[in-house]
Amino acid sequence: MTRPALVLAAAHVALLCASPAAFAVNRFVINNANVPLGSTGNAVPVLADVDQDTYGLSLHIQFDGSKIRVVSVQAGAAVAPLAPEYFDGTITASPGRVVYGTVFDLSNPITKKLAAGAGKEILKLSVDVLAASPTTVLLDLVNVPGNPSRLNVMTNQNGDSVAPAPTLVDGTLTLVSLAPNIQSYTGNSGPPGTEFFVVGQNFNQPGLAVTVCAKTAAFALLGDNQTLRVTAPACAVGPAEVKVCTRFGCDSDPAGFTYEAGPQPPVIDAILDNSGSAGKKFFVVGQNFNSPGFKVKVCGVDATFTVLGDNQTAEVTAPTCGTTGWAQVQACNDVGCDTEPNGFEYLVTTKPFVRGNANNDANVDLSDAVFTLNYLFAGGATPVCLDAADANDVGSVDLSDPIYLLNFLFQGGNPIPPPYPAPGTDPTPDVIGDCV
Repeated sequence: MTRPALVLAAAHVALLCASPAAFAVNRFVINNANVPLGSTGNAVPVLADVDQDTYGLSLHIQFDGSKIRVVSVQAGAAVAPLAPEYFDGTITASPGRVVYGTVFDLSNPITKKLAAGAGKEILKLSVDVLAASPTTVLLDLVNVPGNPSRLNVMTNQNGDSVAPAPTLVDGTLTLVSLAPNIQSYTGNSGPPGTEFFVVGQNFNQPGLAVTVCAKTAAFALLGDNQTLRVTAPACAVGPAEVKVCTRFGCDSDPAGFTYEAGPQPPVIDAILDNSGSAGKKFFVVGQNFNSPGFKVKVCGVDATFTVLGDNQTAEVTAPTCGTTGWAQVQACNDVGCDTEPNGFEYLVTTKPFVRGNANNDANVDLSDAVFTLNYLFAGGATPVCLDAADANDVGSVDLSDPIYLLNFLFQGGNPIPPPYPAPGTDPTPDVIGDCV
C-alpha cells in the first residue's frame, strides 16, 4: 500500500475510533450567540483548541432543523489557508445534522498540518433562521458510533486519534426578535409640527422608518438608540397611528399621537385629473382648505385656484413649470403645509412648426420679421412658438433672426433651416425647447 493510501486509511480509522484520554486541552467549541429572527446567512464558527500538531479532523453536529437551516459549510480561518486535500461532508435538514471531515495532506511526505494552539476557527456554518418566534437551538457536538460512525475526532501524523479525545462544548443559538418594540411616549399630542418622543427597543436596526397616520414622519434616533424624536406630519384631528419599522418588522400603536383641535394645516387626501400641460385644470381634495392663508403651489410656483363650495376641493390651474414629468403639489395655510411629491404630471405635447413663421399665420413673409422686432424691442406679443421665431436656428431669439429672415426674403440670403417650408419638428434640439 502506498504512503498516501496508508495516510488516508489511518485518517479513516481515526474518524471511527477515539483514543483514551491522557491529559486535557483538546476541545471542539461552538460559542453561544444571538441570531435575529428572519435573518439569513449568519456566520456561526466552530473552534478548536489543540495541544499538538493535528493532521485530520472530523466533526458531527446535530440541531433542530425546524428552527434553523444550515445552508453551507466553509473551511474556517485557520483551515482555509492550508488548502486541505480532503474537505467534504454532508448537511441534512431532517434530522438537522452536519458531518464534515478534513485531511490536510494525502501526499508523501506529509507537510500540511494544523499547528497546536487555542481558538482556531476550523469550520464556518452559514445559518438561516426558520423559526417565527423567539426560541433557542442547541448545536450539539455529539459522538454517534456506528457504521458509518459520526465522531468528533482530531488525528495525529500517524492517523491515530489524539489523546485525550477532544472535549465537546456545545453552543446555543438564541433566536431573538429585532423588530421594533414601542414602549412609551412623551409629548404625543398637539397640532401638526409637534415634536414628540417614542421610547422602545431595536430602533437601531437597518431600514428604520416612522409614519404617523400612514404619512412619512421626520424623525431622529437619539444617542441611546432607544428614543426617537418625531415630528408629527399634517393629519386629521383625533388619535392617529404611530408605526415604527425596520427590515426586521414593524410595531404600531393605533393611538400613538393625538391631533388636537384648533387651526390645522391643509391635508391632501387625493388629486384628480392631474396630468396634462400648463393651463390644465385639476382638482385637489382634502381638509382645512377654508383656513386663513390657504394657497396652492405646483413645482414651487404659486398656482391659480378656486376652493369649491364643499371647502374640501380646490380647482387648480397648472402653472408653467418648464419641465415635464411629475411635479410637486403643495397646499399651505398660516399653520403649515402638506405636500404630494407626485401631484401633477406635465406631459410633452410637441407641435409641428414652420421656421420663420414667427406670427403663427399661414406664411413666412415680411410680417414675421416685423413681429419679431416688435417682440424684441416694442413690447409686442410673445411668439406662440419661440422655435419658429428662431429663423437662423442658433438656439435663441434675438436681432439676428429678423435680419436673417429679411436677407432670405429680399437679398437672396441663406435658406431658412428646417423645418421649412413644410411643418415639422426641430432637428437640432436647443434650450428653447419644442413647440407645444
